[in-house]
Amino acid sequence: MKAVILAAGEGVRLRPFTHRTTKVMIPLANRPILQYVVDALREAGVRDVIMVVGYKKEHVMEYFEDGDDFGVNIEYVFQPKPLGTAHALSLTEDRVGEELLMVPGDNIVDARVIRDALSAERNSVIATLSDRPSVYGVLRLSGKRVIAVEEKPHLDESALVSTGIFRFGREVFDYIRKSIEEDGDYTITGAIRHMIRDSRLLCRVTEGTWVDAVYPWDLIHVNRQALSWVETAYGGRIEENVVMRGAVEVGEGTVIMPGAYIEGPTSIGKNVVIGPNSVIRASSIGDGVEIGPLTTVEESLIMDEVIIGGGSYISHSAVGCGTVIGPRFTSYAGEAVKVVGNRVFRIREVGALIADDVRLGAGVTVDPGVMIAAGCHVEPARRVANDVLERRAVL
Repeated sequence: MKAVILAAGEGVRLRPFTHRTTKVMIPLANRPILQYVVDALREAGVRDVIMVVGYKKEHVMEYFEDGDDFGVNIEYVFQPKPLGTAHALSLTEDRVGEELLMVPGDNIVDARVIRDALSAERNSVIATLSDRPSVYGVLRLSGKRVIAVEEKPHLDESALVSTGIFRFGREVFDYIRKSIEEDGDYTITGAIRHMIRDSRLLCRVTEGTWVDAVYPWDLIHVNRQALSWVETAYGGRIEENVVMRGAVEVGEGTVIMPGAYIEGPTSIGKNVVIGPNSVIRASSIGDGVEIGPLTTVEESLIMDEVIIGGGSYISHSAVGCGTVIGPRFTSYAGEAVKVVGNRVFRIREVGALIADDVRLGAGVTVDPGVMIAAGCHVEPARRVANDVLERRAVL
């Protein structure tokens, strides 16, 4: 059975972190989100993969190529316009057999989820319990048959939600055509609605790992899950009086200078410089990062080519590629309220959310939950208390 991975979207709700790349290629624990999907498929025994690509497709294709380095065979299908997930799947109709797995490329899953999908009945959605069902579609069941999908309900308790992973028969393409022709709906949700009306959709519940970054602040939580799979591996040069505790992964060409303290689970990429007497706890540090002396980074996601000045403190934060942070920067964790459309999110523990290519002067402080858009510049000794969502200077 072939797996169809949907990897064509930008990940609009994750802006500003999709400025440089697509959501599926955002690195968590120094591996793109999409790699976790490919690895899970391979570990579950799926070798033939079709990737539907679109937005910044070259990033995906250059990284995975034909899939040989990842133990799978990959063929690519190009979706020229982001019309919807059903349209993306329909482009693979002449490349699949009687059944297929449809898997989103922007969730982190483990092999157990894929095995559950492989053992599910034809035309089944893979579901899991979620403690934030209001973000997803809640499934209503009669036995194992799906009788309704309630889109983004306002619920506070855990509920059964769709993971977006399906085992389909070829009839799904007929339902896609029906949804497009009758409703003008190009999403897989539209096709699913018609399948439910015909009592053709079943549900299989999985207890495997499935986590999804929907909004920028989710990246910190999902990165934590990715870090839980890190295994100890030391590359580069670790100098004297460095303390390493727990699972710590260190890439080739990296230098960890004297007196540093590294606590796992932590992933440190290639060609990184971690300054003397710095502290790194439960964080992902991307390739080419430079961290100055006496700096603390904890529970954070630092992407590639970031420079962090000495004496800084960064907690529960995400920092995009190419950002330069001056010395004595502070980003502490706290509670934040974020509003998206007519929805209000109360986030318990979050730091700064800083996109790609930002420049922060010395002594800057960013309040919990504050987002800074790509390319912004903040003058020294400023406190940023509100989102900066356009490329501009904070004077």
